[in-house]
Amino acid sequence: MEFVSTFLIGFLGSFHCIGMCGPIVLALPSSDSKTSLIVSRLIYNFGRIVTYAFLGGILGVLGGKIILSGYQEILSIFLGVVLIAFAVFPYLLDKVFSKGIIEPLISPLKNFVSTFLASKSKVAFFLIGILNGYLPCGLVYAGLVKSVHSGTLVYGSLHMLAFGLGTLPLMFAWGILSNFLTLKARRIGNYIAQFWLIVLGVIFILRGLSLGIPYISPILDSVLGVPQCCH
Repeated sequence: MEFVSTFLIGFLGSFHCIGMCGPIVLALPSSDSKTSLIVSRLIYNFGRIVTYAFLGGILGVLGGKIILSGYQEILSIFLGVVLIAFAVFPYLLDKVFSKGIIEPLISPLKNFVSTFLASKSKVAFFLIGILNGYLPCGLVYAGLVKSVHSGTLVYGSLHMLAFGLGTLPLMFAWGILSNFLTLKARRIGNYIAQFWLIVLGVIFILRGLSLGIPYISPILDSVLGVPQCCH
């Protein structure tokens, strides 16, 4: 169920991510045949997913250290608040992170991406995907929240793998048929994604409060961060 929820964050969040990553997808070099077009877009998306899994693993390890330090409840509440914030203020947070915090760091990265856009090689498509995975996107950060909460390298990576696979259908289709998605459909997808993030945020907060509610808010072990009982 945990991975399903992360997959849904990716799938629903891709309606929003098109606004951030869509221009890069449309800027990818065209191919001589439909087969080459499909293969190149799949390679590009595979590169994105590899980066997501890598970042998820790193944050999973970081979350594990926090959990082992005995701050599981605080971490869960904090991450829940972050998820809700991304749902309620998605564009504001995108602007804060993209322009105010991360933009100075990723400007050279954007320039590096542009150097590969003129190439039609499979390696270039893969590298563009790898680099694009590091570009700021609020919904990617929301997916990474689940990796932090997972507490391990493996599960952190798997969460972001699920997230990346969730983004694949829409992002791949966007690269093939960029005009198929109407503005209305994108708005509906955004609203559903925002609602889902709020639900997950509330669950994280309830879990951190350790109210003794089975499955929803069990009492957590203060060191290991796992439920003391499930019944």
